[in-house]
Amino acid sequence: MLQTGYRANKMIQTQQLDAIRQRLADDIEHAELLKETSLSNIYLLTGRQKYVLKENKNGSIRTEYDNHQRIFDIWSRHKETAEFHVPKLYFLSDDESFYIMEYITEAIELKNVLPMQSEKALDIYNRTGRCLRQYHEMMTEEIVDHRMDIQNHPPIAQLIAGKNGKRLKEILSKFDAECYQIIFKDFTFSNVMVDTKNKVYLFDFQKIEYYAPFYYDLARFIDTLKVFTILEHPMFAIRRWPLIKKAAERFIEGYGKPMDQTLLQSMQSLHRKEHVSEKYRKGLLKAMTLKLLYTFL
Repeated sequence: MLQTGYRANKMIQTQQLDAIRQRLADDIEHAELLKETSLSNIYLLTGRQKYVLKENKNGSIRTEYDNHQRIFDIWSRHKETAEFHVPKLYFLSDDESFYIMEYITEAIELKNVLPMQSEKALDIYNRTGRCLRQYHEMMTEEIVDHRMDIQNHPPIAQLIAGKNGKRLKEILSKFDAECYQIIFKDFTFSNVMVDTKNKVYLFDFQKIEYYAPFYYDLARFIDTLKVFTILEHPMFAIRRWPLIKKAAERFIEGYGKPMDQTLLQSMQSLHRKEHVSEKYRKGLLKAMTLKLLYTFL
């Protein structure tokens, strides 16, 4: 009999449970909801081993599954020299509503490392920067088909078509061809995990073919680091703001390329406009809160 943990819903109790047990060759006895977002639920399944199940609330999750598998296959060919790791996948459900992947023992999301470890976490942020550069170089070498220019990303395309479009085009025109890489696109500290041995794991590969200045991923990471630390750990942010800024600096140092601060600031300007525009789809209050925070950063 499956036991469900706190907030685990009926999907885990009923949907294809026998198939899950059979395909994993493990008698899953417990399910617990680890995280819920507007688009997905993430569960911990426990049998003889532990697994992570990610469910799409709005239909098929096949594209994300296929992207993850492609990144895993590429990483597997380079893993001897890569500093980052990618969780392995087990299977995609027949109805494509969820997939199951490796559980990383005692790992925590990078967003919680700084409040928990303070100065000790700075080396992890530095290593995360190195891992992002390795990801960019590895994927740019391997993913050469169906590349999509960042200007075609729907939120950015809409902004370019709007009243400030000329200014955004001017920003993108500042970046020469050597800056362009296959980017992670949603590289935030919610998509990075660190285990007890300080190994860095990357996951949540929803968009893997965007071709853009590498500054985009740096800008998104720095902006979300500051914003979400304020929102999720407000007292820590007030007390340790210089440490948060130092973590961002160590991340940039870890990336290891000569950095044009003017270009980075220009990309942050573009990213912030995109980020706020995306929040409007989730509600006016969220968008205005984010816009206000960016005003002070």
